Amino acid sequence: GQDTRLTFSSGAASSSSIGVSDFKANIIWCDTRDGNQEIYYKLNPNANQVGITPINSEIPDEYSLSQNYPNPFNPVTNINFQLPRSGSVKLTVFDMLGKEVETLVNENLNAGTYNADWNASNHSSGVYFYKIQAGDFSEIKKMVLVK
Repeated sequence: GQDTRLTFSSGAASSSSIGVSDFKANIIWCDTRDGNQEIYYKLNPNANQVGITPINSEIPDEYSLSQNYPNPFNPVTNINFQLPRSGSVKLTVFDMLGKEVETLVNENLNAGTYNADWNASNHSSGVYFYKIQAGDFSEIKKMVLVK
């Protein structure tokens, strides 16, 4: 389908971009009001906020996926991952039956260390799995949502 992008800026403190493709809205905004650069991404219609934040500029030696923190969690948890090379990255959450419940990251990222937040407010208590796929690297870890 046709892609539409609206970009606007409200000064040095923040900037935003809205992209619409195939009936999905992608909203990305950057907030630097507290002195740190925080980039947020929201995909509608799911309405679950995901923040993807680079942690530092050092390039890791190898791929890694850390255990989410906190775990157990309610309702937001943080997932840290490291990429030694730039490339396509997909970070997905699955339920106990293996059904994909949410995609947290599905984009090209530069080499570095990242945090991805999962807001599970719209999901039931239970065990979930998260999987990263980046190049030839793939890893799965378990997390527990307690409400």
